[in-house]
Amino acid sequence: MKRSSGSRWNKRIAEDLKQIALRQVAGKHFEWIETVLPLVADCARDYKSFTSDEVFKRIVAAKIEMPDEPRAMGAVMRLARSAGWIEPADMFVVSDRVSNHRRPMRVWKSRLYRNAQVY
Repeated sequence: MKRSSGSRWNKRIAEDLKQIALRQVAGKHFEWIETVLPLVADCARDYKSFTSDEVFKRIVAAKIEMPDEPRAMGAVMRLARSAGWIEPADMFVVSDRVSNHRRPMRVWKSRLYRNAQVY
């Protein structure tokens, strides 16, 4: 019983630490995030669902340099969620990016969807 309350406490601490880290990343890479966030909105308008891999493709196409912090994309996606543009789907897919080594990627459902493309 103590163990379960301790595990809840550990989860709470872990979530707080995650939020602190995301704020630090967002603060350090504010300009990059501000540049990339509209690309997420574009993906949300163009796709019923998508992963951050699709956003990455648009970043590359726009010749936007990636920051030295890989977590910056996580901050972008969280901001898009907070803005109400996307919501997490109960699905993960394998990443297409070689640098991700086929790791699972969260699928995001669009709340701005306007076209007929489906991921």
